[in-house]
Amino acid sequence: SLADAKAQMRVDSADEDALIQRLIHAAGLAVERRSGFVAGEREHAFQFDRFDRALELRLRPVEASTIGITYLDSSGDSQSVTEFRVIERHGTTRILPAIGSAWPTAICEPGAVTVTATVGFASSDEDGAANAPANVLHAVRVCVAKWFNDREEGPLPPAFDQLLDDERLRRV
Repeated sequence: SLADAKAQMRVDSADEDALIQRLIHAAGLAVERRSGFVAGEREHAFQFDRFDRALELRLRPVEASTIGITYLDSSGDSQSVTEFRVIERHGTTRILPAIGSAWPTAICEPGAVTVTATVGFASSDEDGAANAPANVLHAVRVCVAKWFNDREEGPLPPAFDQLLDDERLRRV
């Protein structure tokens, strides 16, 4: 939140609030790129070229009850898949066909399979991060403070990557 970032940087005035808000947003995106964690809930469409054994959703957290799957059939018509399994393992959400069934055949086209879901942390604050892990929140604070104090481009401090290292999405 704005108040949290200002406390981290020991900023008392409101003079820089707009800049700090922009930095918070940019830092949230940097964390999302590195770890897959999404600040604030939003609807997201994941695109796949085909059905693999499992469809892996690379953002988190994912609200499993909101998942919807559509695909383009061999005629190019949009179809829905209603029976599938959702497995969350090691921080990654995977979608598999229902037990005893297989994925339907999709047309061979980029983006032929679309999975929509609500991703991100439900929150009680304006920035959507209240429920994120403490190390992820602190990585955002480190990033905002770095960019606020050093307004020129430069590498993020090692603490940023160290805080996110355990949270990186890895293939299992």
